[in-house]
Amino acid sequence: MTTINDHSTEQAVLVTLLGTIVETQSAHGKLLCLLTEAITAPAPGESDLISLMGKIASALQTQEARISDLHTTIYRLPESVAQTLSTELQTLLSENT
Repeated sequence: MTTINDHSTEQAVLVTLLGTIVETQSAHGKLLCLLTEAITAPAPGESDLISLMGKIASALQTQEARISDLHTTIYRLPESVAQTLSTELQTLLSENT
């Protein structure tokens, strides 16, 4: 038969073991927080890469706008040339008459 002292000893062991489990879980929690921070933080040099990629994207957008403007100008060029030639031809013809 177990005595009160045996129960007290078992209870003390259980309390000690539970304390160890709590400490272990606390340490695991801290490690998980550190791991989460490490995973979400940019890698060394990554911020420079992100900045460079942003500059490249901005330059490409500027280039795209300029190409679009050039396309519009080239598209309108035949009409503009025709209008200019027509106007100049009428001016020349009216001067010669």
